[in-house]
Amino acid sequence: MSIIYKLPIEDVNDQEAVIVSIEFENGDQVRKGDLIYSFETTKAVIEVEAEDDGFIFYLVNLSDTVEVGSEVLLIT
Repeated sequence: MSIIYKLPIEDVNDQEAVIVSIEFENGDQVRKGDLIYSFETTKAVIEVEAEDDGFIFYLVNLSDTVEVGSEVLLIT
C-alpha cells in the first residue's frame, strides 16, 4: 500500500509554498514520525512527518514552488 502526501491545504493560507528541505533520498526507508520534508509559506516554515513506515519517493525537488494540494511524495 502507498500513501501519497500532498501539500497540506489546512496549513497554508497561500496558493503555493516552497520546498525548503528534503530529508531523505528516493528509496530510503523511513519510520513513522521521521521528519520527511519542510515547506515555507509567506508566514511560516512547516515540517511534515511520516505517518507510517516505508520507502520514500519524492515527486518534487528542493526549492520547487508547489501549489497547495499538489502531490509531494509517496511512501510505499
